[in-house]
Amino acid sequence: LHKGQLVFPAELLDAQGANQPPRAVDRELAESLWTAHPPGGLSLVTVADVVADAAAKQALRAATGAGLVDMESAAVAGVAATEGIGMLACRVISDTAAETLPRGVAGLGRPQSTMRRMGAALGLIGRRPRAAVELWRLWEQSLTNAQRLAQGLTDVARAVGSAGSCD
Repeated sequence: LHKGQLVFPAELLDAQGANQPPRAVDRELAESLWTAHPPGGLSLVTVADVVADAAAKQALRAATGAGLVDMESAAVAGVAATEGIGMLACRVISDTAAETLPRGVAGLGRPQSTMRRMGAALGLIGRRPRAAVELWRLWEQSLTNAQRLAQGLTDVARAVGSAGSCD
């Protein structure tokens, strides 16, 4: 997997619900997307906090078998299961398993007000001026990833239309 790659996981795990079975995605939709956007069949695990360093990512993979990590999909899958509707996750790789995120970045992803996040970012830059360049690169990358995700969601909409599953 590489940065900016679009992926459609085959199953969703929740690191908080270790006793819960994996939630499968809507295979009818997913299989056509896996063909257009390999690889298919990957598991995604949802965690509560950013996994910032390569060693922690490797440990999480060893513990769960998941090749992808996010912080949102399990919640959406839970609602979909409760409502009895299909689920499909469309994700873009922001950082690879071998990559360690810049120090302090994980703290910026925590739920907090805009002012508090701004203060944390300024504090990070004040302590480590090089962080300004790292944050700028992450911002630029997020713009590219957002465009890639939009393209992927267009493909999802087409797949839904082709499957006649617009309910």
